[in-house]
Amino acid sequence: MIESIIVCEHTTDDFKPINKKSIFFPNDFSVQILVKLSSVKKDSEILFHWYIGLTP
Repeated sequence: MIESIIVCEHTTDDFKPINKKSIFFPNDFSVQILVKLSSVKKDSEILFHWYIGLTP
């Protein structure tokens, strides 16, 4: 199960978020997504679908 999702500009080498984001602007060319899962076992299948749309 997903415990948390954090959107940020960058991450540290030990996966800490740098500059968390909740609002995006046209000059935000990329973001990084940190997804914390409660457990992952051998043969677990994890599939993410991301949709980015315009909001008026």
